[in-house]
Amino acid sequence: MPVYQNRSVGRVLSILELLGNTSKALTLTEIARSVSLDASTAYRALRALCERGFVYRIEATRRYVLSYNAFRLGSPDRVVQGINNRARMIMLRLAKEVNETIRLAVLEGAEARFCAESGVARPGLRMLGAMVDAHASAAGKALIAWRSRADIELLYRGRSMHAYSDRTIRSVPMLVAELAEVRARGWAVSEGEGLRPDDRGLAVPCFDSNGHVRFSLAIASTRKRLPPSRDKVSLSRLTLAAREMSDALGLLGSDWAPLSVADHASVAANFCPPDEPVRREPARAAALGETTRA
Repeated sequence: MPVYQNRSVGRVLSILELLGNTSKALTLTEIARSVSLDASTAYRALRALCERGFVYRIEATRRYVLSYNAFRLGSPDRVVQGINNRARMIMLRLAKEVNETIRLAVLEGAEARFCAESGVARPGLRMLGAMVDAHASAAGKALIAWRSRADIELLYRGRSMHAYSDRTIRSVPMLVAELAEVRARGWAVSEGEGLRPDDRGLAVPCFDSNGHVRFSLAIASTRKRLPPSRDKVSLSRLTLAAREMSDALGLLGSDWAPLSVADHASVAANFCPPDEPVRREPARAAALGETTRA
């Protein structure tokens, strides 16, 4: 029995390591082949991991990605302690600096889950644990912008993009054009694209040392409270906090220095999808057939 248990644990760990070392969603066949398991054995292990919340299965494509629980337990002394202490202090500091709500998000399928939250500015709008569509939120767009077009197409295969308003992205080509702009400037924005028409948010990615986006850090506000005139100062503080968050969450090595907004965009541009060179695409307004954007 001990031998059997050790083998079972080894299989589970191999799958977690495989999914943790890639930003792509993998099929059962790809996972089984990579960890040298037959499909039925790999399936049983994946089903157990999904039931415990360590792996997320994208139903439309039948592919698997790591879920938030895996990040929490992947490195207990860095991730769990970091989220509860240093990372939370960084978020609290940022919330006070910009006087807005700050949220940390992780990707689950085609949705962003808010796994930490600080400084909720408006009563009744706590979103801790909630999930929002990636295509309709700044936090979500920052999470998926550095994925390849093929990955984006897989993510939305068989899945409709809910249009919350006339400003919501409604197709994969529109989303790809928007994400190219996010990569070019290094940050994402959403304006009245989700559940509330007056919402406005800014978000930046939290990279690991391999250039994979593991989390996004977002300022959640309204168009009135967070107009474009505040973007320069807000993004400067947000990008610095995101870099500190990556370190606090154990994603980086010990050798790093704070970045300016311009430096952050430059670093972010280096982590472009493998099948697409970094280039500035036409504005999303053009993709929507609009000439202006309110």
